[in-house]
Amino acid sequence: MDCLSERLEAAVEPIPEGTDYDEVRGVLQDTSSRLIQLARQNRDPGRGRVTVTSAANPAERTSRPLAPVRASAQAAVNLEATRILEEAAAILPRSAETARERQAQYAQIAAAIDSSKVLLRS
Repeated sequence: MDCLSERLEAAVEPIPEGTDYDEVRGVLQDTSSRLIQLARQNRDPGRGRVTVTSAANPAERTSRPLAPVRASAQAAVNLEATRILEEAAAILPRSAETARERQAQYAQIAAAIDSSKVLLRS
């Protein structure tokens, strides 16, 4: 989950303030904060953080260690993280309704969020 929140934070940083994309930045910041909080609340204190490499693409790896989630909480955390991501993906297209020229970009961002996978070490 930390990997996903890390990607969201990285997406937020280059968005300058005072632009048409303030709403995107806000949604991404809120989503990232909620995912970080979810991971922290359910962290397994008995296990250390690890950096993970993708089995499908060894070149793809987390740039920061991931926080382990308690085994007893993993199913609930995955459901809540999915709900948080779905909410963000649903908010973005509605945010662009007032500005047609941004609708395509907001839809692309929403699609990227919707396609993200929650990474929890088991």
